[in-house]
Amino acid sequence: QPQYDAPAGGLVRLRAAITDVTRIYGFRVDGAEAAVIALDGNPVPQRFAPDALQLGPGQRLELAIRMPDDEGAIVSLRDVRGTKPKVLATLRAVGQSLKRDLRDLGPLEPNPVAEVDVAAARRIPLALSATAENVAADSICGSLGYSFWAINKVPWPGDTPDPTAPLAELKLGQSYIIDMENLTPHAHPIHLHGMSFKVLSSSTRAVQPLISDTYLIQPDEKVQLGFVADNPGDWLLHCHIIEHQKTGMTSYLRVT
Repeated sequence: QPQYDAPAGGLVRLRAAITDVTRIYGFRVDGAEAAVIALDGNPVPQRFAPDALQLGPGQRLELAIRMPDDEGAIVSLRDVRGTKPKVLATLRAVGQSLKRDLRDLGPLEPNPVAEVDVAAARRIPLALSATAENVAADSICGSLGYSFWAINKVPWPGDTPDPTAPLAELKLGQSYIIDMENLTPHAHPIHLHGMSFKVLSSSTRAVQPLISDTYLIQPDEKVQLGFVADNPGDWLLHCHIIEHQKTGMTSYLRVT
């Protein structure tokens, strides 16, 4: 709950990174006009108010906040998910108003992420489910002694010398679409290493074509994530809630 001073009537760029590996947050700003300008290190196509925006472990949020004109006014960044909303940080307006406008903040420069060719893309089915099979082996990060989650019905065996086969073997430079379905009653922040994807569509809501490396999939949601396999190697794909990762919800993509 830090408090920062900021010029009254000025613009503040606030970055929050979720380093708690267990909690999903619902972000809201009270006491000032605010807009989401970037998520997970990428500018959003269209800025929007953080109205209980849900983000999970490992995700990054960047806000532009227009401070109040009155000296001493308090702006709060809150987590409103759950039954007990919490204040995460506050900003205090100081000095005479600078009378700025959120529209003064120009567009952010896009990152050089390859554009997916949807028409030529190959599909990768990905189902998130629960399991009680195949106890995970001890590994460098330890083990909880059981498996509970799975990707495409395969629970991750642990960081062993002979891991499970890759979820898919991808051709370098080819476009792909992950057809991800959440069959569980829990939300999962699914994180891809090594590459970024574009959010193409969701079965439950309208989505912006965001560029990201993490997608918080809701219960019973189906989502399409498009990307170009432009980075050779074996790349982890897992839930960023570490208990879920360590108990089976982990796989990897192989790009050659």
